[in-house]
Amino acid sequence: MSCQKPRRDTLFESHARLLGTVTADLCRKYALADHKTELHAFAQQGLAEAHISYRDDRGASFETWAYHCIRNHILRGARAMNLFRSQQMVSWESMTETEAHGCRANSLDEPLTPEDHLVARQEAALFESALEAVDEETRAWIVASFLERRTLQELVADSGRSVAWGSRMRQRSLQRVQEWIRNHE
Repeated sequence: MSCQKPRRDTLFESHARLLGTVTADLCRKYALADHKTELHAFAQQGLAEAHISYRDDRGASFETWAYHCIRNHILRGARAMNLFRSQQMVSWESMTETEAHGCRANSLDEPLTPEDHLVARQEAALFESALEAVDEETRAWIVASFLERRTLQELVADSGRSVAWGSRMRQRSLQRVQEWIRNHE
């Protein structure tokens, strides 16, 4: 395992196995196989977060850091989609500020530093810029899915489309936002 940060242009290809493994493990652990596409999209977001926030001076390999970022993003996304309703998982509102910031969820004993707050504000501004730049349909799906925390079933019921269509639409919307962010970092 290397402590060196991987190249951004090959990030997803070179870590496809890690993305698949973490997604499959959590799908199996929490019986979420019906939502594998959405969870894989969250995994990709986690990998992108890991790439942005990784520092080799912390002593962990990039793969270790990425694993935890990917896992945390999947769990946050699943919570936001209310996939754990029957399992009474911790809700988004009850998470500490540290848990709510992706990778930093593993250091619950450490308060956020001013640098962490700055990074969070910069990431939020980048996300807001991405939402302003994408087309209206993409923005509507991202806002409804992740900011308003509406379930996929609610979204497709409003549109009169199938769940499969809604799942593909959500995935495409995430990919468009991710692509915009990658191109504007």
